Amino acid sequence: MVGRGWVSWLLAGVVTSLLVASCGDDTDNAHQPPLMTDGGGGNAAAGEGADRAGNANGTGHGMGGDHAGQADAASGNAGEGLGGSGGESAAQGGAGPVTTEPITLGLHCERDADCGLGLKCLGADQDYPDGTGAPPRGLCTLECTHDSDCRGFDPTAVCATLDEMPIMLAAAEEPAPRLCMQGCTFGTPSGSGKCHGQLDMACRPFAVAPLATCFQQDDVCPDGTFCFRGACREAACGPRCNTNADCSPGRSCNASTGLCEEGELPAVPVGVDCPGDQDPDSTVCGYGTCLLLSAEGANVKRMCTQTCTIGTLCAENGACVLPRLDPYAAGDIGYCMERCNCDADCSHPDDKCYEWETPLLADRFQSRGICDTADPAYETLTTCEDAGGAGGAGGMGNAGQGGQPH
Repeated sequence: MVGRGWVSWLLAGVVTSLLVASCGDDTDNAHQPPLMTDGGGGNAAAGEGADRAGNANGTGHGMGGDHAGQADAASGNAGEGLGGSGGESAAQGGAGPVTTEPITLGLHCERDADCGLGLKCLGADQDYPDGTGAPPRGLCTLECTHDSDCRGFDPTAVCATLDEMPIMLAAAEEPAPRLCMQGCTFGTPSGSGKCHGQLDMACRPFAVAPLATCFQQDDVCPDGTFCFRGACREAACGPRCNTNADCSPGRSCNASTGLCEEGELPAVPVGVDCPGDQDPDSTVCGYGTCLLLSAEGANVKRMCTQTCTIGTLCAENGACVLPRLDPYAAGDIGYCMERCNCDADCSHPDDKCYEWETPLLADRFQSRGICDTADPAYETLTTCEDAGGAGGAGGMGNAGQGGQPH
């Protein structure tokens, strides 16, 4: 059985940091680690394997106050003039443009004039070069070859590619188009302190070019990088649609890439049981992933989920509350869990509906509770009642448009 306790403190900390820390609060919270961790399953057909326990990936570590995090890399369209590196690469001895102006790299945009500083706008209806899908609400970026091409726009910027999907087991095949992404760190700060406070972005790992491989979390990687899923990686903000509401009209959210594609895509059935690596050809999770969850070294269950930005609504009826990396906070990359108003709402046969700890959480996630593995030590919501707006995720899907709520 998996204890319910991790949900209460994790969500209280994450959502408080999202709603309060964005107004300047930076108070540390001492908590015990969550019991549920990211296991070793995965659905190859879904395009993203589940992480192994022990990889800095939601393995359950104490959450100290605000945490920083940003997500998938920005996209660009070579046909629309996003080319140009803004300076010589490090290999050529150059450092790119230098500015003391406010950082606009990674901002939403509709036109180049919204970006300034020599950046280009990759529009919300402009697909990533050599790929499919556009960033939600547009992205200020520039094509690049090395991190040094981007550092004049942001001293922590990363030259990354969206061809890695959200966080694939393997790095993207070369050559892959690369774009400048705003740099970030996992953990502090939280809320509006991350990715310009845009909830359709998330802090996530990107593999460096040229690729440096590694085998264990404590393997030595180049300065400023860390070992994750067999490659030395950097952290940066990237586009991460969480629901179809994040996308422009005529497009829908691809839960695998985090980009908005033309047409209608099937929703990810968050919380549903799935075979994972026992049946790698299964398509039950659609564009999501089959995640193996474990606790205290034992496998607990597999469920369909999708990558998302912690603190947001996700899929059709989910809340992004399960961390992928440590440390973590609102704005970091996470996994989606099923929301519920009573036990009968939970799709997985092993799950029950556990009430949110506070009205703040219930209001934030528009439901009475969250589905989690049954534990007799905790009471569940056995009676179905009106949750006053719980249900569909559309009501919060656009939260990122106006920045963080205060």
